[in-house]
Amino acid sequence: MLIPLLIITACNIYTIAVHQSEGYTFYLQHYAAIAGNLLLWVLFFTGYITPLIITGIYLLAATANLLSLNPGMQRFTYGRNEAVSFNLLSLGILLLYLLLNNQALITLYLDYKGSRRALRK
Repeated sequence: MLIPLLIITACNIYTIAVHQSEGYTFYLQHYAAIAGNLLLWVLFFTGYITPLIITGIYLLAATANLLSLNPGMQRFTYGRNEAVSFNLLSLGILLLYLLLNNQALITLYLDYKGSRRALRK
């Protein structure tokens, strides 16, 4: 959980530094990424389950270009269709997150599924 969060924070710090030094403009996606990163750090110190889920949602949003972890709005498009685009950096961090947290996510899902069955009986 901590490694992807540190990578996200490093990307946001790099983005801020590049924007300040080279005069790029901040877009809404950059502000949302920084605010989301601050929220992740607050949640990280409050518990384990909530930040685990919120980090996954954050990385999915960053992969879908709703948040930007890059100084520029870089994205990878598939074919000629601009609607199908994603951010490769965010996708890589998402894959790392899933690799490092797969056991915790599976356990969380099985606990949820077990509690739902218990409520039906």
